[in-house]
Amino acid sequence: MTIPHSLCGRVDLDRYPLHDLDSIQGKALIEACQTNLSATGVLTLDGFIPAEEAKRLVCDARLRKPLSHRMKGMFCPYSDDLSEEDDLRLPDDHPRRLKLPASHRFIAGDCIPFDNSLQQIYRDQQFIEFLTSALGIEALYPISDALGGINILIYESGDANGWHFDATEFVISIMLQAATCGGQYQYIPDMRSEKDENLGAIADRMLNPDMEHGIRQIILEPGTLLLFKGKNTLHRVTRVEQGADRVVAILSYHRAPGHILSEGSKLAMYGRTS
Repeated sequence: MTIPHSLCGRVDLDRYPLHDLDSIQGKALIEACQTNLSATGVLTLDGFIPAEEAKRLVCDARLRKPLSHRMKGMFCPYSDDLSEEDDLRLPDDHPRRLKLPASHRFIAGDCIPFDNSLQQIYRDQQFIEFLTSALGIEALYPISDALGGINILIYESGDANGWHFDATEFVISIMLQAATCGGQYQYIPDMRSEKDENLGAIADRMLNPDMEHGIRQIILEPGTLLLFKGKNTLHRVTRVEQGADRVVAILSYHRAPGHILSEGSKLAMYGRTS
């Protein structure tokens, strides 16, 4: 089968045959992805992007670093609106009033050129078909927000992202460069559910962020694709120490077409709304 130009050299199609998902290997890939996501809510595909391609993307991110916006502040664990003000009507120990530091740089989607590999992968229909099959959903659409479709996050020395839930059902990311020290992706599964917000346990974690009980850690090497169901799973990125930056690409989709981010979140992440 002819390998589509948009994926050739950008994805390791020998290991991950997105161009031929109906093949025996392709079906086995989908089955393995579905099993892992169902069991743990986490899927890592090592070497999804070839190592040399990951290095090129890091070099490109460095060139665009002057265009980035540094997000820095104290945030509660709910990220539906990152500009949300303290709600004094709630008790002092409510999780929405408990905040942890978060800081890193955002390179917005409109700063990433169309010929960049991330742009090509993001819009590739066979990649989207793979995601929908792995996640077991009917459809996914690139979001209609020029700022938020693809982001590159750069964690420099001292940066971290405190415990939080994602506003969306799942997050798709690609590790481009791991930090020399620190910058670990940690999570605590099933901290809340549709039936139980589990406010007491979440408040306890926010007040004692480094207690070890229940924490799991994901090792992400450059080129690894991560599918993570973070809506009900508390997670964080630990503090980056001296050395290489942590550089990760975030690919955002939605189940319905036309989705855009809230203005408050855009201001917090990108310093602008358009």
